[in-house]
Amino acid sequence: MSWMDANLIVIPFIFLGKIAIFVFAIWYAWKLLKLQKEKNLLLKDISEKLNKLDK
Repeated sequence: MSWMDANLIVIPFIFLGKIAIFVFAIWYAWKLLKLQKEKNLLLKDISEKLNKLDK
């Protein structure tokens, strides 16, 4: 197997790896955003309940 053949095998894997990292980063950011939204809803709910208790 020549050096050129090795490059033809390795380069697509590097390219696919970069795409996979990009997709993972987008998925992870979306998941974090969703968690942040749920946390904010929970905190809002708790603060409303505490405000009702104070009244």
